Amino acid sequence: MRNVATLASRAAMAAALSLVAGAAVAQELRIGISAEPSAMDPHYHNLTPNNMLARHIYEPLVGQDASQRLVPSLAESWKAIDDTTWEFRLRPERQVP
Repeated sequence: MRNVATLASRAAMAAALSLVAGAAVAQELRIGISAEPSAMDPHYHNLTPNNMLARHIYEPLVGQDASQRLVPSLAESWKAIDDTTWEFRLRPERQVP
């Protein structure tokens, strides 16, 4: 009887660990690019491969549409306060599932 209880507790522990381990397992991410980036820091080099990678990681305050007009992105609105100061109103934080 003791062996059955030990076996059952070990099975329950293994099941619980597999659930935890399954949630923590990372998967490989592949991105197709035409050239290798030299840095992931968006301020390091202003090169096309770096900028294309950064677009997948960082979100700008303001984006651009197909006509190069400014459109909201992270900022919902913005206005000039004076010659050297801008005020940006940020959108509410998104909840990640």
